[in-house]
Order: sequence, then C-alpha cells, then structure tokens
Amino acid sequence: GSGPWKLVRWVKGDRIVFEKHEEYQNFGKPFENKGAPHMDRLLITTMPEAQTRLSALSTGEVDVAEPPLPLVQQIKEKGDLNIYIAENTGQNVFFQFTTNRPPFDDVRARQAVAYGTDAAEAMGSIYGDLSDVAWCPYHNPNMFSQDTCRDKGYEYNPEKARELMAELGYTPENPVEVHFLGWTGGERDKIMEIYQSQLAEIGIDADVQIMDIGSFNARVRQENEKTSGKGSFDMMTWSWYDPDILFQLHHSPGAYRGYTSDTLDRLLEKTRTTIEPAARKEAFWDVFDYLLENAVHINQYSPGWEWVYALRPELEGFYVGPFLHPYFNDVKMGQ
Repeated sequence: GSGPWKLVRWVKGDRIVFEKHEEYQNFGKPFENKGAPHMDRLLITTMPEAQTRLSALSTGEVDVAEPPLPLVQQIKEKGDLNIYIAENTGQNVFFQFTTNRPPFDDVRARQAVAYGTDAAEAMGSIYGDLSDVAWCPYHNPNMFSQDTCRDKGYEYNPEKARELMAELGYTPENPVEVHFLGWTGGERDKIMEIYQSQLAEIGIDADVQIMDIGSFNARVRQENEKTSGKGSFDMMTWSWYDPDILFQLHHSPGAYRGYTSDTLDRLLEKTRTTIEPAARKEAFWDVFDYLLENAVHINQYSPGWEWVYALRPELEGFYVGPFLHPYFNDVKMGQ
C-alpha cells in the first residue's frame, strides 16, 4: 500500500511485523512527522491476558500496551510506566432493546431498565475516573448539555423501576427472564454483572452472555428478527464524531433491524436537511427527546474501550487518533 508501514509478516493470533515505508509522505494525517516513521520496525504482538501485557511492559519486552484497567491508578502512583488516555474518542456505550416481542415491546419495560441501572456505580467501580456517565443519546459534552439530557432522561430510581415492572406483572420474586448481550474486552463483563444484580432487584432476570464483536453484532440482529422466545437487550458500543451516528443506528431499517418508527425516521431525516449548525443541533435535540421518551437508546458511559494505554518511559511521540487508531509515525525511543 501507500501507508507509512509495509507488511513483512502476519502470524494470525500471534504477531504482525511491519517495516517503515521509506518513501512515505504525510499529506494530512494528524501527526507532526511529514515523512517516513522514525522507527525502522513496528511489531504488534497479541497478548490477550492483561497481566501478561503488564509484565511485558515492565521487562521492556513491549513498549506500549493496554494495561489492566483496575491497576491504572496503581501504575500511575508507582511511576515506572506512563499512562496515556485518549481524548475525544467519540465512543458511546448504550442499551438498545429487541422490541418485536415481550417484555421490551412495552415502553415501560425499557424505562424500567433505564431507571433500574446505575451507570455511575457500575462504571465507577470498574473505571474510576477514567470514564464519564453519558446522559445524551449522543455523547459530546462540548456539543450537547449532559445536564439537559439528564433532566429528560432516567436517573437511577429502582423504586420507579419496580413500579413499572409491577404494572407488567413482574416482581423480584416473579421476574421476567431476558437475554443480556455484550462483547468482550474493556472489563464490560464486570460492568454487566453489576447491572445484572441491579436488574434482579426490580424484577428482571438477565442472562448475561459475552461474545466476540462479530458474533455479538450478528446475534443482536438475529434477536431483532426473531418473533418469539426470551426478550433480549444488549449493551452496544459505537464510536463516531458526529450525532449522525443516530441516523445510521435508528433510521429504517435500522443498523440491527431493531426499533424504528415513521416519526423517528422523519426526525432523523430533518437532521440531514440543513447544514446550518444551530438548526441542525435543534433537530438533534428533537431526536434525543424521542429516543429518551420512548427509551429506545439509553446511553451509559463514554469512553468505553481501548482508550487507556501504558507506555515505557523512553517511548516518545505516541498518539491515538480518530477511531482509537494508535499512530506510531512520531514515535522515537528516548533515553
């Protein structure tokens, strides 16, 4: 290709070896180096276990890796490694529901999940201050007021959630059974287990199922296309830098063949009929109102995956760009 690195070898599940492309020229990528990378070789090694990655960092076997999230504060305090936190990731972690069968064909069940889960507790106990609770269906605090979305949304209120579930005939003693789907990585399994415990207290027996991202995306669509069986909802994760992500997700037929409506389609189409910033922003507020009122898209937190890196102290110039792509063009090894 024409990028900064040339592929030398790829051993699936083990490593990818690159060498620098000597004739590469940078015509706009967000790094300072305008020519070939400073380093001669780039080796990407697969290490699924977080403790293995941390050990490899400590010994110098690798220079940058995703650290165990629960140990980030400890790593900071120890000072042997540097912590890099990617900003403005555009990541959104949110609930979406299978609405073609009970219980989530009823808005009250969806609202109960929203009221009955405490993102601050779940995310905070795993990530600490590395992530923020997200209230708007699209998370960008610089563009949309999180306080406004919080006022329109669903603060943790388990009593209200139990009332809604009781209206549907379910209690903690007589719960409804549903699938709760998620994908691997980012300690999301632990967060989902906390949600599972919270949901049990309002009358929802959530069967947590974790799978790889490819299987997860296929399973979500499969659940949306089924008309019978257990109810289902999932903790979805998308990343984008503009609220047009909501058009991709929810305009008919929908990214996963999930919830759609004529009203929502019209609201989403309006966001694409103007380039005037104030009018476009107002159109998205209308979309937010609809998604929140109907409990279609319930944001949880942001960011949510692969946004924290640990670095050897001699590594200089490491940068994470759009879509969480790590760039190595500016990387040099210092003293």
